[in-house]
Amino acid sequence: MKKKLLSVIMVAAMMFSLVGCTPNMKAYMAETQKVAEWKGSEFKGTMSMEMEMVVDEKGTTEKVTIPMEMKGKAEGAEKVEMDITMDMKAIKAMATAEEKAEIDAAIPDTVSIKMFADADGKAYIKKDTFVKLLGTEAPKALTDIKEDYIVIDTASMTNVDVAGNEELANVFSKKTMDYLNSAEYQTEAEKIMEAMFKDYKPTVDMKVDGRTYTYEINSDQMATEAKAIITALKANWSNTTTLLVPVLEKMDMKVEKAELDKAFDEFNEADLDTTLAQVKEAIKGSKLKLVSTFTDDKEVDQIDMVLNLSGMFKMTMNVESTTDKNEEVKVTMPTSFKVITMEEYMNIFMPAATVAPGETAVFVRLNGELMEFADQQPVVKENRTLVPFRGLLEKMGAEVQWDEVNRTVRANKEGVGMVFEIGNKTALVGENKVDMDVPAQVINNRTMIPVRFVSENLGYKVEFDNSVPGVYLIDIYNITDAELQAKINGEVPATTEEVKTTEVKAEDAKTETKVEDVKVEDTKTTTTTTDSKTEVKPAA
Repeated sequence: MKKKLLSVIMVAAMMFSLVGCTPNMKAYMAETQKVAEWKGSEFKGTMSMEMEMVVDEKGTTEKVTIPMEMKGKAEGAEKVEMDITMDMKAIKAMATAEEKAEIDAAIPDTVSIKMFADADGKAYIKKDTFVKLLGTEAPKALTDIKEDYIVIDTASMTNVDVAGNEELANVFSKKTMDYLNSAEYQTEAEKIMEAMFKDYKPTVDMKVDGRTYTYEINSDQMATEAKAIITALKANWSNTTTLLVPVLEKMDMKVEKAELDKAFDEFNEADLDTTLAQVKEAIKGSKLKLVSTFTDDKEVDQIDMVLNLSGMFKMTMNVESTTDKNEEVKVTMPTSFKVITMEEYMNIFMPAATVAPGETAVFVRLNGELMEFADQQPVVKENRTLVPFRGLLEKMGAEVQWDEVNRTVRANKEGVGMVFEIGNKTALVGENKVDMDVPAQVINNRTMIPVRFVSENLGYKVEFDNSVPGVYLIDIYNITDAELQAKINGEVPATTEEVKTTEVKAEDAKTETKVEDVKVEDTKTTTTTTDSKTEVKPAA
C-alpha cells in the first residue's frame, strides 16, 4: 500500500510544485481563475503532433505528423462546444504500395470531430464522426444507434471491478469520487499540500513580464526538481500524515498514522540519485515550454513540448490557442443523444480487445519484453493466471511436448523437467508431485498452464501488478531487478538469455478438444512421466 500511496502523492506533488508554490506561479493561477469566471468565451487554435517511433531492434524509426485545428465556444463553465479537424494525409502516406488503395478508401484525408461537454464532465461526441472514419468497418452496434450523439455515462466509470484489490476498489467507488469532487476535499487537499511543501521552493520558477507568464523546464531540471520534491516530502512527512489519515479514512482506506510514518524508513539518498540519473538519461531531450499572455478580455497560449523516451519514441507537440471573452455566447446542447456505459463503448469500438464483465486483460512480460500470444490470450481462472504452454515455455528456452493420448504437457529446461496433465491439480517437478491451485486446462483448443507455478519452478521471479482496474501486468524474469527496469525503460538490449519469438499454431490439431470432455485420473500422472512414442502435436 505504501508504494502505491507514495506514487499518487508524488504525482500530486509534482503538479503542485508547478502551479502553486511561488508568488509568480500563484499570480499565474489567479489569471487563469479570472478567465474561468468569464460568463462566455470563444476560442480557436492549432496543434501539431509529431510522433517518431522506433520500429525494430536496429533502431529504425518512423515519423508521422498529425496537424489539427480547433475552434469552439464556452458558456461559462457549464457548456462547451468544440470542433476539431485532424489532417490524416501523413498517416495515409505511411501505407505501402500494396496497401495504398485500401487505405485511401478506408481513411479520409481529414477527420472532423464535433463534440460538446457539460458541467458534469459528460462528453457528447457526434456519431457520424466514427461512422465516417470507420467506413465499411463501422460495427453494426454503432450504425444501429439512431441518435445523433453518443455520451459516455461517467457513473459507469466508478464502482469498477478491480479483481480483489480492495484499496483500489475504494479509490474508484462512487462515495470516494463524490468526496474527491467536493469543496471539503479541496480545502483539505490544500492543507495537505501546504504541510508537504513547508519551506520548499521549486528550482525552476515561472518568469513574469507584465501579464505574460513563461515556464520552461528540461529533462535535467526535471530530475533535479524531482529530488527536491522527494527531499521536501521526507522532511515534512510526519506533519503531513497527521492531515492525510482522516482524508484517507473518508476514502474508505483504513490506515494507521504509524504505518504511514514508516514510508520513508528505507529512504536512501544515494539510491535516489542513482535512480534519478537513470531516469534523466532515459528522458534526455524532453522539455516543456509554456507561454501565456493575459489581457482583460483575451488569453493567448503557446505550448511547446518534447517527450523523449530513449529507444522507444519521441513526441513533439506544439499548440497555439487564443481565447476571447464574449459574454453574449450561448451554447445549445444536443437533444438527440444516447447515453452508453464504458463497457458498451468498449464493445462498440474495440470488440476484439473487449474484456467481458468480470474478466481481466492480462499482459505478460518476459525479461522486460512484452509477449504476444497469437491465438489465445492469457486468462484468469480461480484467481490464477493461465497462459498457452507452448508460447510461454518455448520463449523461456524450454523443450516442450504435447502428449495427445495422455493429455499431458512435458517441459524440460536445463535439466528441470515438468509434467502437467489436463484437469489435474498435481504436477510433476523432477521426481516430486506438487499441488497447484489450478490445473492445466484446455481453452479454445489451446492448452493453458498456471504462469506463476511454471515460472517459479524454472527459476524465474514473478511480479504481479493489478494497480490499473481491469488489467493485470505480470513480469517474469531471471535477471536482476535493476536489469529488468533498464530493459523496460529501453536502456539495454536483451543479454541474459536469447528470447525466442517463433509463434507456434495448432493448425495440425485434427480434433477440437473441449475442457468438459477431458477426464483425469490421478493415477495417470506417474504414467505420463515415462518416455512416450506417441506423435507429438502442438496444442498451444
